[in-house]
Amino acid sequence: MSQKTRSNRTSSGPKNAKPLTLKANRCFCRLPCCPCDAADLLEPIVAQTAGPRAATVVSQLTGVPTDQSTETASADTTEAPTAIVSPTTELVVVNTLPPEQQPTQTNAPATPTGPTVLFQDNFDTGLSEYWEVLSGSPVVVNGRLTANEPTWLAIGDPSWDDYIIEFDADAAGCWFGSNVDTVAVRFIDINNMIAWRWEDCESYWYIVDSGKDNQVPKSGSGTGYGMIGLRIIVDGDKFSAFQGDKLLSSFFDRRFPKGRVALKVNKNTLIDNFIIKLIE
Repeated sequence: MSQKTRSNRTSSGPKNAKPLTLKANRCFCRLPCCPCDAADLLEPIVAQTAGPRAATVVSQLTGVPTDQSTETASADTTEAPTAIVSPTTELVVVNTLPPEQQPTQTNAPATPTGPTVLFQDNFDTGLSEYWEVLSGSPVVVNGRLTANEPTWLAIGDPSWDDYIIEFDADAAGCWFGSNVDTVAVRFIDINNMIAWRWEDCESYWYIVDSGKDNQVPKSGSGTGYGMIGLRIIVDGDKFSAFQGDKLLSSFFDRRFPKGRVALKVNKNTLIDNFIIKLIE
Protein backbone atom coordinates (compact mmCIF):
# COMPACT_ATOMS: atom_id res chain seq x y z
CA MET A 1 0.00 0.00 0.00
CA SER A 2 1.44 3.28 -1.06
CA GLN A 3 1.80 6.38 1.18
CA LYS A 4 -0.44 8.34 -1.20
CA THR A 5 -3.31 5.88 -0.71
CA ARG A 6 -2.88 6.16 3.07
CA SER A 7 -3.04 9.89 2.93
CA ASN A 8 -6.23 9.93 0.85
CA ARG A 9 -8.06 7.69 3.28
CA THR A 10 -7.00 9.66 6.23
CA SER A 11 -8.05 13.01 4.81
CA SER A 12 -11.55 11.81 4.02
CA GLY A 13 -12.66 12.06 7.70
CA PRO A 14 -14.97 14.67 9.23
CA LYS A 15 -15.01 18.10 7.64
CA ASN A 16 -13.55 19.92 10.65
CA ALA A 17 -11.06 17.21 11.69
CA LYS A 18 -7.37 18.08 11.53
CA PRO A 19 -5.27 16.04 9.08
CA LEU A 20 -3.12 13.40 10.66
CA THR A 21 0.62 13.80 10.54
CA LEU A 22 2.36 10.45 10.47
CA LYS A 23 5.87 9.90 11.63
CA ALA A 24 8.30 8.66 9.00
CA ASN A 25 9.83 6.03 11.24
CA ARG A 26 6.52 4.33 12.02
CA CYS A 27 5.02 1.28 10.35
CA PHE A 28 1.93 1.91 8.20
CA CYS A 29 0.93 -1.68 7.79
CA ARG A 30 -2.68 -2.59 8.60
CA LEU A 31 -2.42 -6.33 7.76
CA PRO A 32 -2.96 -8.86 10.53
CA CYS A 33 0.44 -10.33 9.88
CA CYS A 34 2.16 -6.97 10.21
CA PRO A 35 4.95 -7.09 12.81
CA CYS A 36 4.38 -3.51 13.94
CA ASP A 37 3.46 -2.90 17.54
CA ALA A 38 -0.16 -1.81 18.09
CA ALA A 39 1.02 1.28 19.92
CA ASP A 40 2.91 2.40 16.85
CA LEU A 41 -0.34 2.45 14.91
CA LEU A 42 -2.60 3.95 17.56
CA GLU A 43 -0.40 6.63 19.11
CA PRO A 44 -0.44 9.15 16.22
CA ILE A 45 -4.20 8.82 15.78
CA VAL A 46 -5.08 9.05 19.46
CA ALA A 47 -2.66 11.85 20.17
CA GLN A 48 -4.13 14.11 17.49
CA THR A 49 -7.83 13.29 17.83
CA ALA A 50 -8.62 12.44 21.43
CA GLY A 51 -5.87 14.32 23.28
CA PRO A 52 -3.78 13.37 26.29
CA ARG A 53 -6.62 11.79 28.25
CA ALA A 54 -7.30 9.13 25.58
CA ALA A 55 -3.59 8.49 25.26
CA THR A 56 -3.49 7.61 28.92
CA VAL A 57 -6.21 5.04 28.37
CA VAL A 58 -4.25 3.55 25.52
CA SER A 59 -1.19 3.35 27.72
CA GLN A 60 -3.15 1.43 30.31
CA LEU A 61 -4.44 -1.03 27.68
CA THR A 62 -1.15 -1.60 25.84
CA GLY A 63 1.31 -1.25 28.68
CA VAL A 64 3.25 1.36 26.74
CA PRO A 65 3.92 4.48 28.83
CA THR A 66 2.83 7.75 27.36
CA ASP A 67 4.60 11.08 27.57
CA GLN A 68 4.97 11.99 31.28
CA SER A 69 4.18 15.63 30.69
CA THR A 70 0.80 14.70 29.25
CA GLU A 71 -0.21 12.81 32.40
CA THR A 72 0.99 15.60 34.64
CA ALA A 73 -0.93 18.22 32.70
CA SER A 74 -4.15 16.20 32.85
CA ALA A 75 -3.82 15.50 36.55
CA ASP A 76 -2.70 18.99 37.56
CA THR A 77 -5.81 20.78 38.67
CA THR A 78 -6.09 23.78 40.94
CA GLU A 79 -7.90 22.94 44.15
CA ALA A 80 -10.54 25.54 45.05
CA PRO A 81 -10.03 27.14 48.45
CA THR A 82 -12.35 25.88 51.16
CA ALA A 83 -13.93 28.38 53.57
CA ILE A 84 -13.97 27.25 57.17
CA VAL A 85 -16.93 28.67 59.07
CA SER A 86 -16.82 28.64 62.83
CA PRO A 87 -20.04 27.35 64.40
CA THR A 88 -22.16 29.86 66.27
CA THR A 89 -24.17 29.21 69.38
CA GLU A 90 -27.84 30.34 69.36
CA LEU A 91 -29.65 30.62 72.69
CA VAL A 92 -33.12 29.13 72.56
CA VAL A 93 -35.52 29.77 75.44
CA VAL A 94 -38.12 27.08 75.87
CA ASN A 95 -41.31 27.71 77.84
CA THR A 96 -41.87 24.56 79.88
CA LEU A 97 -44.86 25.77 81.91
CA PRO A 98 -48.01 23.65 81.66
CA PRO A 99 -50.90 25.16 79.63
CA GLU A 100 -52.85 26.20 82.71
CA GLN A 101 -49.87 28.24 83.94
CA GLN A 102 -49.00 29.89 80.65
CA PRO A 103 -48.96 33.72 80.89
CA THR A 104 -51.81 35.47 79.18
CA GLN A 105 -51.81 39.00 77.78
CA THR A 106 -54.32 41.33 79.33
CA ASN A 107 -55.10 44.86 78.29
CA ALA A 108 -55.38 47.37 81.08
CA PRO A 109 -58.80 49.00 81.14
CA ALA A 110 -58.89 52.56 79.92
CA THR A 111 -58.97 55.06 82.72
CA PRO A 112 -62.05 57.26 82.39
CA THR A 113 -61.42 60.96 82.44
CA GLY A 114 -63.71 63.62 83.83
CA PRO A 115 -63.91 66.64 86.11
CA THR A 116 -62.22 66.42 89.48
CA VAL A 117 -64.77 65.92 92.26
CA LEU A 118 -64.18 68.39 95.08
CA PHE A 119 -66.94 67.08 97.32
CA GLN A 120 -69.99 64.82 97.23
CA ASP A 121 -72.63 63.61 99.65
CA ASN A 122 -75.58 61.36 98.80
CA PHE A 123 -76.75 61.32 102.44
CA ASP A 124 -77.21 57.53 102.37
CA THR A 125 -75.28 57.16 105.62
CA GLY A 126 -76.25 60.48 107.16
CA LEU A 127 -74.71 63.93 106.90
CA SER A 128 -71.05 64.06 105.83
CA GLU A 129 -68.70 65.18 108.57
CA TYR A 130 -67.21 67.76 106.19
CA TRP A 131 -70.29 69.96 106.29
CA GLU A 132 -70.04 72.93 108.62
CA VAL A 133 -73.39 73.71 110.21
CA LEU A 134 -73.62 77.50 110.47
CA SER A 135 -77.12 77.67 111.92
CA GLY A 136 -80.28 75.62 112.31
CA SER A 137 -80.71 71.87 112.59
CA PRO A 138 -80.09 69.62 109.56
CA VAL A 139 -81.83 66.23 109.44
CA VAL A 140 -81.27 63.26 107.14
CA VAL A 141 -84.41 61.19 106.46
CA ASN A 142 -84.51 58.22 104.07
CA GLY A 143 -81.19 59.20 102.53
CA ARG A 144 -82.20 62.82 101.91
CA LEU A 145 -81.23 66.04 103.62
CA THR A 146 -83.99 68.18 105.18
CA ALA A 147 -84.37 70.44 108.23
CA ASN A 148 -86.76 71.17 111.07
CA GLU A 149 -86.09 74.90 110.65
CA PRO A 150 -84.19 77.17 108.21
CA THR A 151 -80.65 75.79 108.28
CA TRP A 152 -77.33 77.03 106.85
CA LEU A 153 -74.47 74.64 105.99
CA ALA A 154 -71.11 75.40 104.33
CA ILE A 155 -68.55 73.21 102.58
CA GLY A 156 -65.22 73.68 100.82
CA ASP A 157 -62.22 75.94 100.92
CA PRO A 158 -61.99 79.76 100.61
CA SER A 159 -59.51 79.29 97.71
CA TRP A 160 -62.11 77.59 95.46
CA ASP A 161 -62.90 79.65 92.39
CA ASP A 162 -64.47 77.85 89.39
CA TYR A 163 -66.72 74.84 89.97
CA ILE A 164 -69.99 73.09 89.14
CA ILE A 165 -72.63 72.22 91.75
CA GLU A 166 -75.18 69.50 90.97
CA PHE A 167 -77.99 68.24 93.24
CA ASP A 168 -81.59 67.04 93.30
CA ALA A 169 -84.13 69.14 95.19
CA ASP A 170 -87.80 69.34 96.06
CA ALA A 171 -88.62 72.75 97.52
CA ALA A 172 -91.20 72.95 100.27
CA GLY A 173 -92.84 76.16 99.01
CA CYS A 174 -93.97 77.69 95.76
CA TRP A 175 -93.32 81.42 96.16
CA PHE A 176 -90.70 83.36 97.97
CA GLY A 177 -91.39 84.10 101.63
CA SER A 178 -89.38 85.08 104.62
CA ASN A 179 -87.11 82.08 104.13
CA VAL A 180 -86.05 80.87 100.74
CA ASP A 181 -83.98 77.83 99.77
CA THR A 182 -80.55 79.02 98.64
CA VAL A 183 -77.34 77.82 97.03
CA ALA A 184 -74.48 80.26 97.73
CA VAL A 185 -71.26 80.37 95.66
CA ARG A 186 -68.06 82.33 96.27
CA PHE A 187 -69.31 82.29 99.83
CA ILE A 188 -67.35 84.42 102.30
CA ASP A 189 -69.94 84.51 105.07
CA ILE A 190 -73.69 85.07 105.53
CA ASN A 191 -73.26 88.72 104.58
CA ASN A 192 -71.00 88.30 101.52
CA MET A 193 -71.75 85.87 98.70
CA ILE A 194 -73.36 85.24 95.30
CA ALA A 195 -76.68 83.44 95.94
CA TRP A 196 -79.16 81.61 93.76
CA ARG A 197 -82.51 81.32 95.55
CA TRP A 198 -85.37 79.14 94.39
CA GLU A 199 -88.79 77.70 95.19
CA ASP A 200 -91.11 75.66 93.00
CA CYS A 201 -92.61 78.65 91.25
CA GLU A 202 -89.70 81.09 90.95
CA SER A 203 -85.93 81.58 91.27
CA TYR A 204 -83.53 84.58 91.25
CA TRP A 205 -79.86 85.45 91.53
CA TYR A 206 -78.74 87.74 94.37
CA ILE A 207 -75.51 89.52 95.18
CA VAL A 208 -75.19 89.78 98.95
CA ASP A 209 -72.59 92.44 99.71
CA SER A 210 -71.96 93.58 103.29
CA GLY A 211 -75.30 92.14 104.39
CA LYS A 212 -77.32 93.84 101.67
CA ASP A 213 -79.27 91.70 99.18
CA ASN A 214 -79.22 92.95 95.58
CA GLN A 215 -81.43 91.03 93.19
CA VAL A 216 -79.91 90.57 89.74
CA PRO A 217 -82.29 92.08 87.16
CA LYS A 218 -83.93 89.70 84.66
CA SER A 219 -82.60 86.64 86.44
CA GLY A 220 -86.01 85.25 87.45
CA SER A 221 -87.30 81.88 86.27
CA GLY A 222 -89.65 79.11 87.44
CA THR A 223 -88.28 75.68 88.26
CA GLY A 224 -91.12 73.18 88.68
CA TYR A 225 -92.61 70.81 91.22
CA GLY A 226 -91.32 67.62 92.76
CA MET A 227 -87.74 66.33 92.86
CA ILE A 228 -85.80 68.04 90.04
CA GLY A 229 -82.16 68.09 89.01
CA LEU A 230 -80.45 71.47 89.41
CA ARG A 231 -76.98 72.62 88.34
CA ILE A 232 -75.07 75.80 89.17
CA ILE A 233 -71.96 76.74 87.17
CA VAL A 234 -69.43 79.29 88.42
CA ASP A 235 -66.83 80.02 85.73
CA GLY A 236 -64.77 83.19 86.01
CA ASP A 237 -67.17 86.10 86.26
CA LYS A 238 -70.09 84.14 84.80
CA PHE A 239 -72.79 82.55 86.97
CA SER A 240 -75.40 80.19 85.47
CA ALA A 241 -78.35 78.13 86.77
CA PHE A 242 -79.76 75.06 84.98
CA GLN A 243 -82.66 72.68 85.49
CA GLY A 244 -81.37 69.56 83.86
CA ASP A 245 -79.93 70.78 80.55
CA LYS A 246 -82.25 73.80 80.42
CA LEU A 247 -80.65 77.16 81.17
CA LEU A 248 -82.78 79.07 83.67
CA SER A 249 -80.68 82.21 84.01
CA SER A 250 -77.13 83.59 83.93
CA PHE A 251 -75.30 86.85 84.57
CA PHE A 252 -71.79 88.34 84.95
CA ASP A 253 -70.19 89.94 87.99
CA ARG A 254 -66.57 90.51 89.07
CA ARG A 255 -67.14 90.57 92.82
CA PHE A 256 -66.14 87.65 95.00
CA PRO A 257 -63.57 85.89 92.77
CA LYS A 258 -63.12 83.05 95.28
CA GLY A 259 -65.04 81.42 98.07
CA ARG A 260 -66.70 78.35 99.56
CA VAL A 261 -70.11 76.78 98.83
CA ALA A 262 -73.07 77.15 101.21
CA LEU A 263 -76.60 75.74 101.32
CA LYS A 264 -79.71 77.02 103.03
CA VAL A 265 -82.43 74.41 103.55
CA ASN A 266 -85.94 75.33 104.65
CA LYS A 267 -88.19 73.14 106.73
CA ASN A 268 -89.49 70.16 104.72
CA THR A 269 -87.30 70.91 101.67
CA LEU A 270 -85.50 67.78 100.39
CA ILE A 271 -81.92 67.69 99.00
CA ASP A 272 -80.14 64.65 97.54
CA ASN A 273 -77.01 63.67 95.56
CA PHE A 274 -75.07 66.85 96.25
CA ILE A 275 -71.77 67.05 94.32
CA ILE A 276 -69.20 69.75 93.53
CA LYS A 277 -66.82 69.38 90.56
CA LEU A 278 -63.82 71.45 89.66
CA ILE A 279 -63.79 73.28 86.31
CA GLU A 280 -60.31 72.60 84.84
